[in-house]
Amino acid sequence: MLQYTVCKSPTFPEIEAFIKSGLPAKYPNLELKAVEDLDPMIILLDKHGVVEHKEDVKNWTTEDINTYINTHLEKINISEATV
Repeated sequence: MLQYTVCKSPTFPEIEAFIKSGLPAKYPNLELKAVEDLDPMIILLDKHGVVEHKEDVKNWTTEDINTYINTHLEKINISEATV
């Protein structure tokens, strides 16, 4: 889950760029969650929804976020998704 604050998104342009880039659609198990008054964070959950790890991403670039998510989440194959 990528947790972010809508009202703070101008403060975190890299987070906003990642969300608007279309990259999140490549990860069917990535949930984007807008919350109030919190810095952006990636939260890894197990299959039961229990928090396994939290990562503060407020200083990350769009590429950092994509690399981390690519490493930790399953990605759908673009050719399979369009079939």
